[in-house]
Amino acid sequence: MAFYRKKPVVIEAITFDEFVQYGKENGGNIVNGMPWSFKYKGHPVTHHSDEAYLIPSLEGTVKFTREDMLITGVDGEIYPCKISIFKKTYTKAKEPMPAEVKEAYKYMEDCHKDLGFMGSPEYYEKKKIVDNYNQSKKK
Repeated sequence: MAFYRKKPVVIEAITFDEFVQYGKENGGNIVNGMPWSFKYKGHPVTHHSDEAYLIPSLEGTVKFTREDMLITGVDGEIYPCKISIFKKTYTKAKEPMPAEVKEAYKYMEDCHKDLGFMGSPEYYEKKKIVDNYNQSKKK
């Protein structure tokens, strides 16, 4: 028998109440104060009761309840995880840097190596991307 450790990947997760709020703010038709059906991360979800939603997962349709966290996996799949298991398995992480910002940082770093490119329009375009990202993180 072999043993395995989870790879250190960053996932996104949302509570039931955050999910309900998302549905209200993103086009869910509201019935008795609850969003009835809407899309989350491109996946159609349906109200089952005021305590549960039906979520399409890789294993079929599953219930997402107030006792769960809804995880978005590394391939964009969504699935519920009991809060007690979630707390044992995950710790809070920083939000990953968007690919566009990583590419802009890399471009600027390369420009610093070749000082002739530092005044180019492309350099200032990339700098603006980085500056906007850094400014948004300060809020």
